[in-house]
Amino acid sequence: MTTKAKWTDESIDADLRAICDGLARFPSASELRQLGRNDLVCAITRRGGLMAWSQRLGIPREHSDSDTGWDGERAAINVLEDAGLSVVRSAGVKAPFDLLVNDLL
Repeated sequence: MTTKAKWTDESIDADLRAICDGLARFPSASELRQLGRNDLVCAITRRGGLMAWSQRLGIPREHSDSDTGWDGERAAINVLEDAGLSVVRSAGVKAPFDLLVNDLL
């Protein structure tokens, strides 16, 4: 298990690329934890999250349960906006709401 005193974008990049070379895709947080790399999960989370790093490195992720939820949110937004309602999607993962419709929680 590797523990970095201070994570940098470069050290995250290097560790992720080494892991991705063996997987041929971007790892999930649970896969990284199974590899004993919770330290890397924490560093990734503090610096943008798994999706952002997957995009940054150009390494595709497998479709996840979270992706299914986000797909559903996008579909709901389309239906609500087509009905003339105002919809704001929360940017935060632990926000008090997923969708704000007509400024109502």
